[in-house]
Amino acid sequence: MYHKFELSSLIRTLFAFPRVPSYTYKPLYGPPDAIRLILLQPAPFLSSPITCRLIETSWLAESTTTPSPSKPQSKSQSQTQPPKGYTALSYTWGTTPSPSPSPSSNSDLKPITIDGRPFHITPNLHTALTHLRSTSPRKELRVWADSLCIDQSSISERNLHVSHMRSIYSFANQTVIFLGSSTPGSDALLTAI
Repeated sequence: MYHKFELSSLIRTLFAFPRVPSYTYKPLYGPPDAIRLILLQPAPFLSSPITCRLIETSWLAESTTTPSPSKPQSKSQSQTQPPKGYTALSYTWGTTPSPSPSPSSNSDLKPITIDGRPFHITPNLHTALTHLRSTSPRKELRVWADSLCIDQSSISERNLHVSHMRSIYSFANQTVIFLGSSTPGSDALLTAI
């Protein structure tokens, strides 16, 4: 005779869908200034799931060369150029996620899809990406957000990117500072300012 718990466990096992492994970061292989950008996919509704891809880019990879005016026959000098237009997103993290966020490690995390794989982010980042995506519902957006574009489980990568922060924000086409969803009090405060 099966107990209720054993039977429900057996049913879940028999009819369970295969689990797709969570997104795993690949190391940055480019030059020392390599960064990741989120390609935030458009969605028809505000409530649509967040899907994105992560790409690697760098200022050196997208640099231009110009001849040296003092030595026309010499090698070209490289000028640093920012990656193609992107938005730098600044937001409050809220509860700090575990290094590889999964639903079992923190029930407050929200699901998204990165490169076809599940991943979990803080509610604040989820809300920020949802609002940012709503500004351009038919167009893919290039976004830099620290907790997604930096492998948070890699201390060496986190440390390296601290030195890039000034460039990341200064080269962005725009920087969005997301303080959270509006409330009656926040609307009154912004009106007063």
